[in-house]
Amino acid sequence: QPYIQASLEADKIALQDLGFFENVDIRAVPQTAGDYQITVDVSEYPEIKEFQIVGNSSLKTEDLMKVLTVQPGQVFNLNAAAQSTRAIEDLYIKRGFFARVIGFAPSTESPGTIVVTVQELRVGTVSVQGNRQTKDWVFRRLIRTRGGEAFNGDKWGKDLRRIANTGWFEPGTIRSIENTENEEGKVDLTVELRETRTGNFTVGLQVDPASSLAGVIRLSETNLYGTGQSVGLDFLQTTRGGGASVGLDYTNPFFQHSDTTFSAALYSRVLYRFNNALGANVPITNDDQYYERRTGGSIGFSRLMTDDLSMGLSARYEDVRTNNSGNNSSGQQTGGFIQQDGRIAALSFGGTLDTRDLA
Repeated sequence: QPYIQASLEADKIALQDLGFFENVDIRAVPQTAGDYQITVDVSEYPEIKEFQIVGNSSLKTEDLMKVLTVQPGQVFNLNAAAQSTRAIEDLYIKRGFFARVIGFAPSTESPGTIVVTVQELRVGTVSVQGNRQTKDWVFRRLIRTRGGEAFNGDKWGKDLRRIANTGWFEPGTIRSIENTENEEGKVDLTVELRETRTGNFTVGLQVDPASSLAGVIRLSETNLYGTGQSVGLDFLQTTRGGGASVGLDYTNPFFQHSDTTFSAALYSRVLYRFNNALGANVPITNDDQYYERRTGGSIGFSRLMTDDLSMGLSARYEDVRTNNSGNNSSGQQTGGFIQQDGRIAALSFGGTLDTRDLA
């Protein structure tokens, strides 16, 4: 057939596209009477003896080996290597990480060894912008992504939701900025936000079947001095008698700068009861009602064990006194209610498993 240089170049590309050859050289040597001798020299890739994966720390080597589309005993092929590259990068994304395969080739020292070089995306710096009151160390407790570790999108997303769930910042103002331009293979993370008012003062009226009309005052602060601590004071006075109910509560979610939450409360509350069973066809009068005053306090500790599991220990002590319970002047029981005044002490231990999917 006629000699056409473009056809020769197309043949060379077709051989290269097979992926089996490291080098392909096609030469046309002129002969007599306008004929050409075509010489094709190829250098085949070696047979694969083993794989060496380097640069991975977030995923195990054996997990990466499982997704390879080439195996020992086969001749190394660039096309199969490209498929394996995509499979490795997809596995990282599936696990919440990000990585690039920057090398997938036979070793120059040991051609039968295929060296796979993985460059994981790592965290450079982590910073917060927009906080005027909230202390920097509070964000170090809320944000668990650390500089130098492999970047995990799922973990970073939980950090952002944890910040939003505090209620200390205006909804919709929390924004994540990921900058990968400062250094190759690293991402600098920044949280932009705007703080909101965390103090609350409430005055109102409360109506319920037991205590009729009551006035309520509540004073609270959920981010005391920017430390994440909360304190509250409440006061309730009913029109039915029995005196006022008061309470003081305090919570520190970062007790001793750790993941331990400390909570305490002091209170003196009035609870209204009924002597007659609910649903009984008997009119309820003031004589059928009694009230308890419970005075005491509670203290508790809880600690986050995992992202979903927390364990807690709490103690409660109360002094209970009943009034208008149907006793006569001598303290003898005259109604159907058994008076049970005294002190209560309780110790509780439990756990909370939160598996909500907070998108």
